[in-house]
Amino acid sequence: MKAKILITLFLVSSDFVLGQWNDSGNNYTTGKLGIGTTSLSIGYTGVNDLVIGDASWSEGFVINANSNNDGIMAFASDGNMVARFIYNNPTEKLHYYKTGKGNLMTIDGNGKVGIGTENTGNHKLAVEGSIGAREIKVETNGWSDFVFKKDYDLPTLQQVEKHIEEKGHLKDIPSAKEVAENGIFLGEMDSKLLQKIEELTLYTIQQEKKIDKQADEIAELKSLVKQLLASKNKS
Repeated sequence: MKAKILITLFLVSSDFVLGQWNDSGNNYTTGKLGIGTTSLSIGYTGVNDLVIGDASWSEGFVINANSNNDGIMAFASDGNMVARFIYNNPTEKLHYYKTGKGNLMTIDGNGKVGIGTENTGNHKLAVEGSIGAREIKVETNGWSDFVFKKDYDLPTLQQVEKHIEEKGHLKDIPSAKEVAENGIFLGEMDSKLLQKIEELTLYTIQQEKKIDKQADEIAELKSLVKQLLASKNKS
């Protein structure tokens, strides 16, 4: 059966040449391998381990390892390397590199991902640029419903005004300078903003009660005035 398979392979392509054939079940080449091209140096500096492309190398694929044992998987067009994945052996980082744009994405040995940057800091994902998404779920510890508890110390509006005059921002909300220096955590900031919304809701309820009370007092005063005028007219 193995002999028949060998004959079939050579009939399909008389140009297919193996450096060595091992009849124990494994086949391999002893050197470099080019498929669709006779040049192993096109598209990348040096000789590649595996090249797949047409004879003119208008489109192709390369696997290479350099002297540092960096693993390279690359894509080329018109004889030029247009994009490649590089596993850097000393730093254990995998880079997606594009000609003319540098490293566009990096994954380090700890699973941290950098897009547009290699400096991920303490983050699992770091992005240099904007992020577009249909929806983002942020998991956070705690929420701001404590504002509605009876023992919550709601500051008076006079206290709020004094804090704004002295600090230039709302209490428990970072200043513009702090945000510029440290950024914000979305979950934490959403919770703080909700806290202020809930405080505003309590202020509105308080004011509504005062307005209703004042309306009742005004109506009562009007009634007294009418009674006084009616009594005066009778006299």
